[in-house]
Amino acid sequence: QAAVHEDATGWSAEWCIPWSVAPEGAAHGDKRTIAIYASRYIKRYAHRYSFPAIEMLGANFVRDFQHLEVPRYSSSSLVWLPYVSLTHDTLDNSSKGRVGADVFWKPNGRNQLSASLNPDFGQVESDDLIVNFSAVETFLEDKRPFFTQGLQLFDLRTNRNGRLVNTRRIGAAPDAGAETDSNVLAAAKYTGIRGDDEFGVFGAAEDHSTQAQGRRYLAARWRHAHGGSDFGYLGTATLRPALARDAYVHAIDYSQRLRTGMAFSAQAMMSDIHVGAAGATATDSGVTRGYGAWARFDYQPGTRWQHKLFATWYDRHLDINDLGYQERADIVQLDSVSDFFTRQYRTSAPAESGFWELTTNLPYSTHGQRLAARVDINHEFQWRNGAESFLFYIHEFPGFDDLITRGNGALRMPTRHNYGGDYRSPAQGRFRYYAKFVAREQGFTGLTHQLNFEPSWFLTDNLVLGLPLELSNSPNWLLWTAGSQVATYRRHEFHLGLNASW
Repeated sequence: QAAVHEDATGWSAEWCIPWSVAPEGAAHGDKRTIAIYASRYIKRYAHRYSFPAIEMLGANFVRDFQHLEVPRYSSSSLVWLPYVSLTHDTLDNSSKGRVGADVFWKPNGRNQLSASLNPDFGQVESDDLIVNFSAVETFLEDKRPFFTQGLQLFDLRTNRNGRLVNTRRIGAAPDAGAETDSNVLAAAKYTGIRGDDEFGVFGAAEDHSTQAQGRRYLAARWRHAHGGSDFGYLGTATLRPALARDAYVHAIDYSQRLRTGMAFSAQAMMSDIHVGAAGATATDSGVTRGYGAWARFDYQPGTRWQHKLFATWYDRHLDINDLGYQERADIVQLDSVSDFFTRQYRTSAPAESGFWELTTNLPYSTHGQRLAARVDINHEFQWRNGAESFLFYIHEFPGFDDLITRGNGALRMPTRHNYGGDYRSPAQGRFRYYAKFVAREQGFTGLTHQLNFEPSWFLTDNLVLGLPLELSNSPNWLLWTAGSQVATYRRHEFHLGLNASW
């Protein structure tokens, strides 16, 4: 519940949040300790006010929340949401009905059970159309409420944008047949807290398609947090009968707050893939085990500097993609990120604040082949009028691309340069715009130029019109064609759209 009050002296807003919303941690007696953070960002002046006054990008951001001791309240909730839907296909003159329900039960602040029976995701916002010619799968965020609410405990991530649990796998296209998605029969999750331990179980089952049996998914998570350190385990199982493939993944994670502004985290993983005779190929049969690990060190000395150091090792057999998301295997990589913040420029300067960022990336394959390393230099300005601008330069060093041919050999790439910037006008007035220019090398020679311009008209507070424009010209677009063959193409693109939001 929320309400706003305004009088001659100003305004105030109040939110009433049920205690059952957040899991209850360790508590003793009739008191409990909670941690809070609140901030207000004024776009017009690019100012942020917060309590407590801590850096959002800091190494110990969450741990530095303000601690408060409050009475220990107990609450419970039970919500069930049934639905009925009817679909009529005018092409084949057929109709289909669906009936299902979602149930959310919280007997107290320490336990939560939710289940979805024959869920209908027809009203969920669809994805943007993305045409991807690269060898790396596009990661798409899940927008289905059941798979986004209450799954934070299972959201264990890896370096290189990986996820141990990627719920978009559930309900995706079946392992055989022409269907583009699978019906989810049922899904359920339970999470609980006891003392310093948090644990949970999550499972889902798909219906059979015309040519494939439905898949089964299971994940179990445990985490122990005490005295500034976290230690946990996550295990997943994916059964894919159409491929005679059972995939199991085990991961152990650890994080430690070393001292103020300094933190360390690490993770070790193992994938265990069992493929039966029916689904085996010449190179994929029996049992395959893969291993991987990564470590991260965060250091923030004061308010102006911030450093991050990453180390990653995945062997060539590591595969968490049956339920998770993994960009690639077979890699040993070192990364570093250093930021220098200017919190406040002098009063006469047009900029309010800004930061420089230097990112380095040094990758090798596990058998010692040097992949294309890169250095990124970025600079962002927050202007006094509320506008934002961003400039970048990326230098790619010579190295091999072992993904472009999809396992048919590595291609040696030359030095490549990429640079560009964008500008976002102040978030005020009826007319606003966003502009972006990028020049990058997509092949061996020649620059690809890309220009984006998107004006917006705020006709009223709740009616906005946009006219996105994109121009692109590439003289040397490098693409894989088949086997070990690649080719370059000339490409010219023009996109013009009309967006309306009401």
